[in-house]
Amino acid sequence: MNKDNYIPRNELRKYILDIVKNDKYNSVPAGIILKKIIEIDQYYSAHKQIVYDYIFSLIDDGELFQQNDSGKISINKQHYTFKGSEREGIIAINSAGNGFITVDDTKYFIYRTNTKNAQNGDLVSFHEISRAEKDNEAIVTKIINHEKKCYVCWVNEAKNLVPDDIRCNLEFKLTDNSKVTPNEKILIKVTEYKDNVAFCSLISVIGNKDDIGVDVLSIVLDANIEPDFDSELLKEAEAKTIEVDEKQKSLRKDLTHLNIITIDPATSKDFDDAYYLETTKTGYKLYVCIADVSHFVQLNSDLGIEALKRTSSIYLIDRVIPMLPHALSNGICSINPNEIRFSLTCEMDLNKEGVITNTKLYPSIIKSKRRFSYDEVNDFFNNKNELKNDTKEIKDMLLLSKQLHIILRELKIRLGYINLSSNEPNIIVNNQNKIIDIVKKPSGTAQEMIEDFMVCANESVTKYAVEKKYPFIYRIHETPVEEKIKDFILEAKSISFLTPEVSFPITSKILSKWLVINKENENFDIASIMLLRCMAKAKYAIENVGHFGLGLKYYTHFTSPIRRFADFLIHHIFWVFDFDKESYSDEYKDLLNNKLLEYCKDCNEKEIIIQHLERDVNNMKFAEFLEDKIFSTYTATIYVVASFGFFVQLNNTIQGLVSIKTLEGNYIYNEKNGTLSSEDNKIVYSLGKKVNVQLIYTNKETRRIEFKII
Repeated sequence: MNKDNYIPRNELRKYILDIVKNDKYNSVPAGIILKKIIEIDQYYSAHKQIVYDYIFSLIDDGELFQQNDSGKISINKQHYTFKGSEREGIIAINSAGNGFITVDDTKYFIYRTNTKNAQNGDLVSFHEISRAEKDNEAIVTKIINHEKKCYVCWVNEAKNLVPDDIRCNLEFKLTDNSKVTPNEKILIKVTEYKDNVAFCSLISVIGNKDDIGVDVLSIVLDANIEPDFDSELLKEAEAKTIEVDEKQKSLRKDLTHLNIITIDPATSKDFDDAYYLETTKTGYKLYVCIADVSHFVQLNSDLGIEALKRTSSIYLIDRVIPMLPHALSNGICSINPNEIRFSLTCEMDLNKEGVITNTKLYPSIIKSKRRFSYDEVNDFFNNKNELKNDTKEIKDMLLLSKQLHIILRELKIRLGYINLSSNEPNIIVNNQNKIIDIVKKPSGTAQEMIEDFMVCANESVTKYAVEKKYPFIYRIHETPVEEKIKDFILEAKSISFLTPEVSFPITSKILSKWLVINKENENFDIASIMLLRCMAKAKYAIENVGHFGLGLKYYTHFTSPIRRFADFLIHHIFWVFDFDKESYSDEYKDLLNNKLLEYCKDCNEKEIIIQHLERDVNNMKFAEFLEDKIFSTYTATIYVVASFGFFVQLNNTIQGLVSIKTLEGNYIYNEKNGTLSSEDNKIVYSLGKKVNVQLIYTNKETRRIEFKII
């Protein structure tokens, strides 16, 4: 059987367990297990190391047991007792098939043999158990609801289905496989579960596995994300027009005389935000103008319901999956140059120290005078581009903008802005969507300047809403857990990262100061990764607790309504309770207020799914990029050390594993100081250490990349 680089773990696990169970003494040496697997399936004769690794991973996970005297392997039948009462929770499954359930801040571990074939995201009943060697262990007693109904699978030569999701341990069977051919990727829907077999119907054939774009589309569909819009929604979007009638003139302020501009990535096609800046006697006046999507999309319309379903545009290597149809996102809503557009404008007065002293918020009519790219503006700031075709007024405004940006950035740092190193990859593809290079995404003055202006607007509209006592949703970021910060301080010592003036509860000003004084530390990027892992995840909420990472008491998402539902919703709130409140009934206002918590929950859940999707696509493409670079050597930095090896990061942000099995000699893991040391202690692998590595394995299907030390 040609598995074409696929190693179906559920199949391999079944082979291993059946061999051990069917042995006369239920006890078999690893070499005999390998020999019998090859007799069953010759494919594994070329993948012996994978079989051995998998056998020992089953031992590590407790599913198999290796006898100390003979080395023979048997099923682990150790007994356990139940603790407490049966409970419910959402199970997370890792790539090894083991499960985790977090309830009331306690994380329970579940061996793959005790999951009852629950899949990632399922709602299950579970029981905590007591065993001598492990705390917080549980078993699944019942699957209450299968969260995931649709899967993407590869059709192998025998027309068997191999799921793309490596966490999935189900056997899939099509009720009718006459419409599929080998090497296709297909989308299926589970119709029935029976005896650990998922019976399925065919939804669609995605395409041949090797066709351009099928790999990314497969990940999108496997995440249950629909990339296309219904034809009726497209027609509805295309029918929208801008009409500057008497009502709009009465509601909106005309700003078309201002030199409003946009600055975005060169590849952008949807422009949410624009700005204009001028000086005043006391400082500056900053206008941030945001696309007025809520004029064209009503919350409870078909377009609004679809926007909530998607909650965000998704930006992948070879495509954008927009929250709104292109007729809106790239067209009538987008602040395209030299076209009349509706916007919501946040007009702010700032003093010479960059402090916002007054805010006005109102609907407006604008016309962007120029669409700049970040590269153009950065080159202008660096005297590499004179912008000969632009007016003196616009060039002067750019220089004034840079001046204000410097003031705002210094103020942000003083207030406690945690300025972590950005390690986002910039993935460069050719016309066939083939990656030709991966570099760190640049972050120049222009990018930081626009970020600072947008943060000003987000903070200002939040204060405005609080003062007006409107129902609202906030973008919050909670204070890190004390224990995590203490762990970071211990780890930071190993990379000479200074952490003075420690006090608890920790403040963002303290962390901000750490980053400032360590800016020249050669391991600043690694420290940023470590510190980011200590942080809570930012989320949407109806109760305001401030934004720790920005050092701000008031914050929301207001500036990207084309690509984020939360921003669109904030705009709608202002229309309902402020700009056009007479057009909405008290009943509707109460209904909107009562649904804000639900909207926050939907946005938070979908945000996590989208982040995982974007990460999975990147990791898959990283592995593909390295396919023709086996045995190439690189300089890398260690950023995680564990008992099974350590993870390294290349200069281009690609990350991979150096397994302890590839290190010569025996190594000891010291959990206290986070190091992996040779027995004689002459070689020590620790956080931040620079190492030379050689690429030895890459697999785009499993998204795994492995190196060895050279």
